[in-house]
Amino acid sequence: MKKLNFIMILFVMLFLTSCEIPTSVKFDNYVDRVEENCDSWTEEEWQISREKYYELLEEYEANYENMTQEERDVINKAIGRYNGILVRKGLEKVDESINGFIDRLPSLFEGFMSAFEEEMENYETYEN
Repeated sequence: MKKLNFIMILFVMLFLTSCEIPTSVKFDNYVDRVEENCDSWTEEEWQISREKYYELLEEYEANYENMTQEERDVINKAIGRYNGILVRKGLEKVDESINGFIDRLPSLFEGFMSAFEEEMENYETYEN
């Protein structure tokens, strides 16, 4: 009976360890989820995303030697996609900032010029 229990426990442990999701699948699935959901993320959500990303990078580095080249390629592609998303989102923020600045430009220019109005009036009075 003890041998049967031992064999069952061994079998369950073997089954559980063989069911672990490969790092390449975890990485690829994670970047898929980021890509699908990131459009409305806050800065806090991006911070959480970067933390999870760094955890996956650490797992990749820890398991690098035990991976096939195909698994490495999947992860490297996911890394490229994630960084591409970060760049795209960064460019969108820059674009929003520039558009906001352009929208404020007439008021900024008017305010800037008003600082010189008194000087211009004095100059015009002096010339006449």
